[in-house]
Amino acid sequence: MIKNLSQKYIEEIVNLHKDSIFKIWDNLGREYSIKGVKNFIIKVFQNGDVYGYFNNKDLVGAIGIELRNNKAEISFLLVDPKFQRKGIGRKLMIFIEKNLQGVNKIYLDVLTKNKAVDFYKKMGYKTIRERKDKYIMEKKLK
Repeated sequence: MIKNLSQKYIEEIVNLHKDSIFKIWDNLGREYSIKGVKNFIIKVFQNGDVYGYFNNKDLVGAIGIELRNNKAEISFLLVDPKFQRKGIGRKLMIFIEKNLQGVNKIYLDVLTKNKAVDFYKKMGYKTIRERKDKYIMEKKLK
């Protein structure tokens, strides 16, 4: 089940982020902190919407999106590693794409060494730029 989340879920989202993203950052030698991630997630709540995917009562996936004019940016897509490759990320992406009002493009950035690059390509996102160790990807909505 997917539902709009309130800020009471921040700690759970931080834990999803830690479990699903920090290993990738470690492999790239990037700096990160729980406090920095928490502040980032708070900013997404302030500037957009966050939705969660629940398995029974457990939050196992989350997507954060920020809106600017008629464009949207996916700030994060997180799935608990124990639930990856079960279609949860796809369901969250489709949910966002179907429920955005007045938006004709969605952007995201993804680390070039993140296995999710292929996932985003399968979802119809195209690389429009590369910056340092990230791809900037875009999907045009109908």
